[in-house]
Amino acid sequence: AYSRLAASYGMGIWYVPFEPKEALSKAKEAALKAIEIDGTYAGAHVVMGMIHQYEWNWAEAEKALGRFFELDPYSTDYGYAYHLLSLDRQDEAIEWIQRSREHDPLSVLIAANVGEVLLYARRYDEAIAACQKALELDPNYAMAHTHLAQTYVQKGMYAEAIAEFQQAISLSERTPALLARLAHAYGVAGRRDEAARVLGELLELSKRSYVPPYSIAQVYAGLGRKDETFAWLEKAYQERSTYLGNLRSEHTFDNLRSDPRFSDLLRRVGLQQ
Repeated sequence: AYSRLAASYGMGIWYVPFEPKEALSKAKEAALKAIEIDGTYAGAHVVMGMIHQYEWNWAEAEKALGRFFELDPYSTDYGYAYHLLSLDRQDEAIEWIQRSREHDPLSVLIAANVGEVLLYARRYDEAIAACQKALELDPNYAMAHTHLAQTYVQKGMYAEAIAEFQQAISLSERTPALLARLAHAYGVAGRRDEAARVLGELLELSKRSYVPPYSIAQVYAGLGRKDETFAWLEKAYQERSTYLGNLRSEHTFDNLRSDPRFSDLLRRVGLQQ
């Protein structure tokens, strides 16, 4: 029960609109309680590994996940692929997500995640093919449209990307993370007025509910406004945003990688190469 509670809080860090620190504290408390009750329960260790990732404690995350695999050697938990991506271990991440797909070939979630992992590994044509396979399983799966849109941005296919983002939004809620990626696409496509309009919507929304600073930073990155991008990334750092674990592979910030401020942020998050 405590392990499930910890996992719920852990997923809430990504998907529920409140600051990460609140969910992280509750998730860690529940995971430690679960391990205290039964240290041989594999699920508690995978949640603990996830929590260490959120804390940017990559060595401890690796230890916890190693213990998880000792207890459950046949696991194909797709989440491990994202841990590997955070550490820039792209080939291993692809191998792992493909293994997960083979274990559950009818899962549209995993099929879409194959596309996302290939996207972050910069294997764009393969990512497009994977997303299209996911959409064959479920044409209305919003995340597959989202990952396809992100890949189209990287290919410079901006009209197709924007259409896919709009489709994803029509199939789901107007979440800040999704709106930010749409605005980023508008920005890099040169449709600055539309990017500014969505940015205004996000800033107005932030007055009433939680909007991740990381998402605002993505919009400014698409507009090429580096100082504002770093200001919002610093806000994300101060609140210990879980999204910062993606910095090594996050393509929306590619135009920042030569800036010393980006290297400094990677160092502070524990991801400096």
